[in-house]
Amino acid sequence: MTAGRTGTGGMSASGLSTGGTSIDDPSASGPSTSTSDEANAKKRRTGRTVVVIGLVAAAKIVLLWASDVIFAPPIIALTAQFGLAWGFAISAVVYSTGSYVGALWVVRAIGRRVGARETRVQRLVDRERHASRGRLATSAIGAGSWLGLAISSILVGGIITTALYSYAGLPRDIRVVAAFTSIVFGVTFAGFYAFNASLVF
Repeated sequence: MTAGRTGTGGMSASGLSTGGTSIDDPSASGPSTSTSDEANAKKRRTGRTVVVIGLVAAAKIVLLWASDVIFAPPIIALTAQFGLAWGFAISAVVYSTGSYVGALWVVRAIGRRVGARETRVQRLVDRERHASRGRLATSAIGAGSWLGLAISSILVGGIITTALYSYAGLPRDIRVVAAFTSIVFGVTFAGFYAFNASLVF
């Protein structure tokens, strides 16, 4: 009888085996462990997304930039899901296009005054124009330069900037102004939130 003798079925001193596969083989539990790790990582990523969106919303409410509370979270979510480059690109295209369509619609709505009564859109634009940011934007537009339009677009967005430009009666084609201000707004707005979101995710 030899001390190192193995038994029937390939049983050895280093560990039991059945049909040539060791019962303590780590590959047997590998897939389930990997799936569990991926699920936990996804939960953590989702949790961080919710936290960042909540913090951004709270900060913007405090700063009274109410529109950002609505429009910033989708950019953050896209960046968290697809990364900085795709999150920024998708958001910039969508927001620039939406701003352009909205700007032209608002300008047309302003022109459809019923008698001497102001429309709801006109009241909204007037309210924005007399707010602190609106006054700064109006001053920037009054300079009559593309730089002034860009500054106004960053302050109040492409839609309001186009409406204020229409009010001022300046000579440029309103469709060109709407396109320019919307692109500036879409790129800077999406870029700001996508970049900040990328620092977290």
